[in-house]
Amino acid sequence: MGKSKELGVDLKKRIIDLNKSGKSLGAISKQLQVPRATVQTIIRKYKVHGTVVSLPRSGRKRKLSHAAERRLVRMVKSQPRITKKQVCKDLEADGTQVSVSTVKRVLHRHGLRGCRARKKPLLQKRHLKTRLKFAADHMDKDKTFWRKVLWSDETKIELFGHNTQQYVWRRKGMALTGNGVFFLMLTSLLWSFPLPGDCLNSSKILVVPVDGSHWVNMEIILKELHSRGHNFTVMNSAKSWYIPDKSQIYTTIPMKSLQDYIDQNYYEKMLRRNLDFSRNWPLFTSILQQWDLTHLLGNGNVHLANAAMSMFEDKAYMAQLKETKYDMMLTDPAFPIGLLIGRYLKIPMVFNVRWINNGDSHFAFAPSPVSYIPLSGSHLPDQMTFSERIKNMLFYFTSLIQQHFFIDPPYRKLLDLYFPPGSTMLGLQQAADLWLVRSDFVFEFPRPTMPNVAYIGGFQCKPAKHLPPDMEDFMQSSGEHGVVIMSLGTIIAALPKEITEVIAAAFAELPQKVIWKYLGDAPSTLGNNTLLVKWFPQNDLLGHPKTRAFVSHSGTNGLYEAIYHGVPVLGLPLLFDQFDNALKLKARGAARVLEVATLTKDELLEALKDLLENRTYKKNIQRLSKLHHDQPVTALDSATFWIEYVLRHKGAPHLRTKAYTMPWYSYYSVDVAVLLLSIVVAFIWISVCVFKMLYHKIFHRKRKQE
Repeated sequence: MGKSKELGVDLKKRIIDLNKSGKSLGAISKQLQVPRATVQTIIRKYKVHGTVVSLPRSGRKRKLSHAAERRLVRMVKSQPRITKKQVCKDLEADGTQVSVSTVKRVLHRHGLRGCRARKKPLLQKRHLKTRLKFAADHMDKDKTFWRKVLWSDETKIELFGHNTQQYVWRRKGMALTGNGVFFLMLTSLLWSFPLPGDCLNSSKILVVPVDGSHWVNMEIILKELHSRGHNFTVMNSAKSWYIPDKSQIYTTIPMKSLQDYIDQNYYEKMLRRNLDFSRNWPLFTSILQQWDLTHLLGNGNVHLANAAMSMFEDKAYMAQLKETKYDMMLTDPAFPIGLLIGRYLKIPMVFNVRWINNGDSHFAFAPSPVSYIPLSGSHLPDQMTFSERIKNMLFYFTSLIQQHFFIDPPYRKLLDLYFPPGSTMLGLQQAADLWLVRSDFVFEFPRPTMPNVAYIGGFQCKPAKHLPPDMEDFMQSSGEHGVVIMSLGTIIAALPKEITEVIAAAFAELPQKVIWKYLGDAPSTLGNNTLLVKWFPQNDLLGHPKTRAFVSHSGTNGLYEAIYHGVPVLGLPLLFDQFDNALKLKARGAARVLEVATLTKDELLEALKDLLENRTYKKNIQRLSKLHHDQPVTALDSATFWIEYVLRHKGAPHLRTKAYTMPWYSYYSVDVAVLLLSIVVAFIWISVCVFKMLYHKIFHRKRKQE
């Protein structure tokens, strides 16, 4: 029989009230339908305890005494990660058997509950102190320092414990105190990270740069390597245009260079000649420009050869270079003095290069089929028609003529005196350990390459910084229309007056504001929307959100900065490789190109409006920008790695192809072709002779029989 249900408190109170009114037990039982014995029990309990509420029962005897409970709580507090089962085992070892639920109930009664352990670095007071000191000591470090630093403060080193989730017993409010945490041994160390490979000892590097925009590129590499502990000696002309004699990152050695024989006005005169070619001989412009360049190469290399000879004849000067025992030569081979000195000193050599004397550097170190690789100055794309391929072949022959009749002869005497027999300028170039080519195939046409080549195009580009307040105010005043910026680079100070008047007049009709890097008297047609400045931070302006277009002479540095920041370009090429640069960006759909010599206001205005209003240009340049940024390491880090790679291994001859030392007939397999052709001809001749002999024998016998 099951246990009967206990009467409610209200019913019990009614029984007491009826009893107080004088009713008998039987009457109350009959009226309320409650057994008489139950009524009697309730009345008896009321008289004893004075209440009808059920009193607590004694229950089963406690498993744990008060002393045992206190010991259990002390055990859990001292070992917060102990499990309930382990507690049961420890108590059982002492002769007390309890269930897991009993342990849980006792701990809950004392405010201890099982929670996930918070993860917290195991830092002591000395750790906190040294971290604070490190931060104070490195507050003023520049980006070049932090670029080689690796933070590893999320690397767990399992010196103890395990890597799974852990639980602890703790009271409320103790999540991050005492033993209520799961301590992680985390490294919070700063490593001088060899990104991506460090030379433990500083190296002595001899540098022979080229002035102008080439020096801008070289200086960036020098600053990065200097921050990594390397020492530099820069060979520099006293008449240099941009290379300072004194610097915190290098020492200088005097030398003669092209700047000792010509000045910057030479290039402005050359520009005027090229403009005359375009106006008067438009069909032969590229040929005449190439001829003018050949004349420049001839005269320039005569001066450079004389300067090199004077250095080599100075025994004390060359002895000083030898005694210093440089670890490497870093040079720009556009001018070959660094090449000659590096090979003479027999030290590893790295080229920071885009062009060599007579054109694109690729033609010196990699196979370059002229069927789809346009020559410098040809103004051709990589997809050429038959007539364009004929033109390209003619330019290739021109480059050979330049090399063998204008560039090599001035150095012949020097090569015969100071280098092994049979040395040539091309052979010395091909002996370089590494070519750091300032190109990126996002911009360049695809072509074959070699293993000792690293492409670092755009390595000088970086995120934009804040502009000077006055320039920032000008940018913001442009409103929704934005700003157009214009620069002609470092060599050409200003265009002829008639052209600047045309450009200023076109700018004046734009709704956009214009910042123009300009030297000289202001044009008479200058509009109120145009700001003339002698210098501006080009990279920072191109990275400004208000910049809408870039009017450029199409120099390599400027175009890569435009690609980096995703700004469409209006190309106004003037000299040298600028025509080819503009053509390549135009082929990518990210630029318009105009002829400066015949430029009109309407033509320039139409091109600017097309560039600003047609979203295709912006879309294409942003696509190029996205591709340019999508690299495993930055171009500057890549350049640093490969330079230090050459330093660590004292050269990289294993990366040079043996094709450089092969004679031309072996390189093109002419000897093999001649042999195979001879075998085929001999086989045909023998076959003819055999058939002829058989024919005569057969038909001669037949005739005899007849």
